[in-house]
Amino acid sequence: MTGGGVAAGTVFGGIHQYRHAAPREPAAWPHQVGVIPSRAQSFQHRAEADRLRAAIDSGGTAVLCQVLSGMGGVGKTQLAADYARAAWDTGGLDVLVWITASGRSAVVSGYAQAGIELCRADAARPAGRGAGP
Repeated sequence: MTGGGVAAGTVFGGIHQYRHAAPREPAAWPHQVGVIPSRAQSFQHRAEADRLRAAIDSGGTAVLCQVLSGMGGVGKTQLAADYARAAWDTGGLDVLVWITASGRSAVVSGYAQAGIELCRADAARPAGRGAGP
């Protein structure tokens, strides 16, 4: 195949079927996958927001993880979204992936979407399959 595309072949009942996909362009940088929730009308800046920024900002170029815990409705999502929006708006991120973890399938599909957009993964191939066609 010319032009750098991909051809995948399978055999069904002795008949060869081929699927040709055009080459995908690399993702533009910086790149955001998913949608950060909008700010709640009643959002109030809290000391926790400053502590979160300080913990993450001191990491340099390292990948860091912060865990926000608490009862439902105390503002964990709003706190994380506030930080994500601020980091994105200041240009402090190359990649932002926001996944609403409402269930296992939402997390898996969110990471699959990130793989499609960032790594040019094949959207037609089910998750968990090998590299073959």
